[in-house]
Amino acid sequence: MNGPEAILKEAASVASKREYRDFKNWQQKNGLNGVTEDVLLAYMNQLSARFSPNSLWAKWSMLKSCLEIKESVQIRRFQKVIAFLKRKNERYSPRKAKVLSKEQVERFLLDAPDDLWLLAKIVTISGIFGCCRCDELLSLAMNDVEDMGKYVIVTLRQTKNLTTRRFTITDDGCSFQPCTFYRKYVNLRPPRTEHLRFFLTCRHGKCISLNAGHHTIGAVPKQIDKFLGLKEPELYTGRFRRTGATIVVDAGGDILSLKRAGGWKSSEIAMSYVDDSINNKIEMSKKLFPGKESTNATPLSSASAASTSGDGSISTISSSKFCITGNNNCTMVFNIYDY
Repeated sequence: MNGPEAILKEAASVASKREYRDFKNWQQKNGLNGVTEDVLLAYMNQLSARFSPNSLWAKWSMLKSCLEIKESVQIRRFQKVIAFLKRKNERYSPRKAKVLSKEQVERFLLDAPDDLWLLAKIVTISGIFGCCRCDELLSLAMNDVEDMGKYVIVTLRQTKNLTTRRFTITDDGCSFQPCTFYRKYVNLRPPRTEHLRFFLTCRHGKCISLNAGHHTIGAVPKQIDKFLGLKEPELYTGRFRRTGATIVVDAGGDILSLKRAGGWKSSEIAMSYVDDSINNKIEMSKKLFPGKESTNATPLSSASAASTSGDGSISTISSSKFCITGNNNCTMVFNIYDY
């Protein structure tokens, strides 16, 4: 195997090879030879009729990497293709997965019977408290979860950005008892299963020595949707990351808190969750036209403040711009310094 093929085998994924193969088949079908900017522009234009702008960017990225390695094409010089993709992306609003609200999550955890829904409850609690991806939940091992008594520490070792992330689960402030669910699940695990993953398959209220698969964990949001009787269960994907992030923002968390919760490095990604928060928009709208507070106190158009000089005498300072309204049963102390 020659040099470029060896590099491609290591760097390119199966999806990238498939995109390259589809491009070459399209060239052969249309009788086109060589890789030019016009050829690539015509190919991407044809794909735009079937794929969204986000998918076009992904396909372009994979195809570009293969062309640069296999055919030594300088893709960076093809600015027309980049301009075409940018125009397609204008005013495009991607269809995002729906998220569960805090009230819906609490209703599911409190009302669903444990003998049928215990695994789904543990997956939900872990996914929301840690803003976890599905793969991060799937890779959890037994030694990644540590019970400290008042709280549980969870360590995510296999993350998307290859950095270890930790989060805690606590009963404080919860209408349900997440640590209680955790301990109940751990007690149901069969003996001598420490070598298996943390999430095992549960059937009829019992855990068996079989790792829970990707589809089992990924289907939990849809199962919750069906249990609660919500509409469009297909729009609830297997990720609690958006649900956890939205709950953090609705609870009053700022961008820094959100980035710490989800392990994000980009503020732009964190801002997208803040923008999606309905509670955050409601609080902002309240600040636009605040109503006048009702009060029985008589507004003061002018006021006097007493100051003590160095010799102990008291002088009075008046100001026509000094006005205090809407304060009842309170004590105010003003320290006025004359520099």
